[in-house]
Amino acid sequence: MHFDATTSEYFLALLRSVLHDKPASPKPQEVSWKNLFEYAKSQSLSTMAYSAIQKAGFTLDPELAQEWSICNSRNLVKYFNQEHECEALCKAFSDAGILHMPLKGSVIRSLFPAPEMREMCDLDILVKPEDMERAHKIMLEKGYDFIEEHTTSHNRDYQKPPYLNVEIHNNLLPRENRLFFYYADYWTKAVYKENGLTCRMGWDDCYVYMLAHTYKHFSQFGTGIRSVLDVYLMCSQLKDVLDREYITAQLKILGILDFANSFERLAAAWFEGVNGEIPEELQFYNNRILESGTYGENDILKAKAMKYISEGKSLRYAKRRMAIAKVFPSYANMKKKYPCLKYLPFLLPLFWVIRWISTVFAKPRKMIAFFKKLKQLSLNGYKEERR
Repeated sequence: MHFDATTSEYFLALLRSVLHDKPASPKPQEVSWKNLFEYAKSQSLSTMAYSAIQKAGFTLDPELAQEWSICNSRNLVKYFNQEHECEALCKAFSDAGILHMPLKGSVIRSLFPAPEMREMCDLDILVKPEDMERAHKIMLEKGYDFIEEHTTSHNRDYQKPPYLNVEIHNNLLPRENRLFFYYADYWTKAVYKENGLTCRMGWDDCYVYMLAHTYKHFSQFGTGIRSVLDVYLMCSQLKDVLDREYITAQLKILGILDFANSFERLAAAWFEGVNGEIPEELQFYNNRILESGTYGENDILKAKAMKYISEGKSLRYAKRRMAIAKVFPSYANMKKKYPCLKYLPFLLPLFWVIRWISTVFAKPRKMIAFFKKLKQLSLNGYKEERR
């Protein structure tokens, strides 16, 4: 996504106006309403921005006004469908004796000025691993299509066009994620409701999980403004509820306390009162989030570099590791290209050489372009000497 600082700053101003129930300031002349609309959609916050525009009484071009209004109506229909379906699925799971827990957006949206402002791509529901097959059967009976190619180590994806996407999770994080150890047996912390089958997270654990989930995205492909807004609303709306001592202890166990503190400070800088200067140490977070969409960026090299940086490594180290991985791909990747390695793993060095030769003769420009891009790779706001 093209990073337009003026557009993103005014977009934050629109969100602040909704949060503090005040009319938004006039749009800067250099900001295009059309670009703002596209940016709002990319952040999954077009409904909230539309509310700010309506309250301020701004006049849009008729064609854009109609397009934004239609988008807003679709988001509302999607919201009502999701709310109804979440209730229906929880009942179906309860009737089947399946312990379950709605997650993420369906819980956090209650903290927004209006719940429909918290747009969601899908519903997320956690069940125990041993109940996945029974839950799968219920989803098919409910008319959902199982999207097998989207299956991961911790969830299955189901769709019912045009508005419903549901992810049934067997764990809160992927098994390969470094934070998985903390959530390997989460059910011991669950808060049980009256029927004993529909569960929820306590707000403290909900906040910790939201930060862990955000860290997972930020350290890979990135995350957008909505994640920071979630942090702000939980901090501001639940300030007298959250047990800060407990939360700090859990974040230390997860190893993401510094990350969480940075996100909280950025959330306050963006949404508390009038936007002020972003401290230098938060510029990297500020820039990376503003130039990403809801689910991050499409630049694979940046995403791979972030995995190393989130572990405390330097950008120089990340580039070196990516270069080595390009020249010496892992066994897992090599056996996809050369299936015979599944049975003859000791031949891996030979096939590295075969791959080098084929790449040099078949795709020399592609390899040169990769290393040129890797050399030029930078992360907006990131300073090598700080890491």
